Amino acid sequence: MHPTRNAAFAFSSPFLPKATPFSSAHVTSTRAAPKFSAPTMQMVRVSVPLKIEAPNQYCYSLFADLSNMPEWSSTLEAVERDAQDPLFSDWKFSWNGIRLKWRAKDVLNDEQNHDDAPEVCWKSVSGLVHTGVVQFHPLEQDKSTTMILTVHYDIDNLLATIMQSSLVSNFVQSAIENDLSKFRSYALRKYRRAKISSNPL
Repeated sequence: MHPTRNAAFAFSSPFLPKATPFSSAHVTSTRAAPKFSAPTMQMVRVSVPLKIEAPNQYCYSLFADLSNMPEWSSTLEAVERDAQDPLFSDWKFSWNGIRLKWRAKDVLNDEQNHDDAPEVCWKSVSGLVHTGVVQFHPLEQDKSTTMILTVHYDIDNLLATIMQSSLVSNFVQSAIENDLSKFRSYALRKYRRAKISSNPL
């Protein structure tokens, strides 16, 4: 399939106060042209950056622990690794009255440098059609981290659940920003406790 339309624009969420650790998020819409009367698919890209005052490997290790995600997330009810094949995981999502489920597979990127900028990548294999990647870039001699979560999702697949096209972008971005804000608080709390434990008075 070949994209015929591509529009990118900065998107400022009305769900957050102006003073946040977020930079401007970006939403990109791409409509795939139909071929031989096949159904069209519109993949939308949402990317949200966030600064966390903790080392990138520390933030990465906390986020990569999928089973603990419901501890800090207000949108994920459960995330469970498949005991038979740990590359697969099952997700249960609930936000603003919308409940979604999907099964995902880890995507391994051989080119990524795990030491400098580790990533968490996945692709859904059932349920909500989407892919995602979370990058952890070191800042200030690795005293801080820029965390960037990017999701590509099929808007038609999501609309089948939400049925309110004018709210889809707000819905997705507000859910991501809400969870990343909570992850930042969770990571900073754990990091400060770890520093105190390693440097007792």
